Amino acid sequence: MIRINLAQEQEAMKAELEQHGYKFVKKEGIRLYFECPDGDDEKGQVESKQIVKATPHGSILYFNVEIVK
Repeated sequence: MIRINLAQEQEAMKAELEQHGYKFVKKEGIRLYFECPDGDDEKGQVESKQIVKATPHGSILYFNVEIVK
């Protein structure tokens, strides 16, 4: 499972990741939790960061992606 800490554009990023096969699990404040499509959290961490950065607002958002055990 990965956690994305993101204060702005949460709904847009959630929708974008879901389009790429990530399964939304829960939201806690600015934290969004997702299951990775293939179960590989390390790959999912890198890929999800690239997906967010590729969106129109991705280059100006402050966020990070962490693996949650």
